[in-house]
Amino acid sequence: MKFLNNYIFNHLLLIILITVFLISSCAKATLTVRSPAEINTRKIKNIAVGGFEIGRIMLKFKTERNGVWQTHPVLLNDEQQKSISRSVRARVINLLTATPYFKVIFSDEFEKLGNDSALQQLVSVRGYKTKNVDAVINGKLWLEIERTDGVELSKEGLEYFRPPRSRNSLGLNLTVDQVVWWPYKSTRGTLGLEIKLTRLLPTEVVATTFETRTYSQRIGGRSGESF
Repeated sequence: MKFLNNYIFNHLLLIILITVFLISSCAKATLTVRSPAEINTRKIKNIAVGGFEIGRIMLKFKTERNGVWQTHPVLLNDEQQKSISRSVRARVINLLTATPYFKVIFSDEFEKLGNDSALQQLVSVRGYKTKNVDAVINGKLWLEIERTDGVELSKEGLEYFRPPRSRNSLGLNLTVDQVVWWPYKSTRGTLGLEIKLTRLLPTEVVATTFETRTYSQRIGGRSGESF
């Protein structure tokens, strides 16, 4: 049972990492997850899911035309950032409700707290009203995404061939160098995610981890240079 609980926590971390990238980019991501240290969850059955605070989200869109690069910042308002946070929280709840090892206590009390400090203060003074909760999962994320729309130039040799028209004609075999434009689109991203599991009684932080991931996807460009 202890091994299964640890597996569920590791799986939960994986789902959160994938979800954040899927929200921020339509392209596919390749991620590698390292398992956190072994934790003791034997007495944790009922879990409430708190909020996932947005530390920083920075989106940039770069374009290149005729050798001139321009960077356009993409600003998200508070409601859009809250939507990302709620989407991550919803994925966590879906995962927990699909396993028999933890029971989700559906309550918005912990989600409404502004940050982790507010949660720790509420737990330390036992000021929460939700009953039958053994632990709370919450987190914080930092995300940076850069999308590029550019064009690469290359010199390609084009061969022209015309067969002989008669016995006295040598035909034509000519190679001409020509500049070719190769449009491409790419996305790069960096994700930092902190996730924390806090037991209510006795009050203690059972597990906390900070993970970083990098991501890149490119379509188009010169042959053999896509990644």
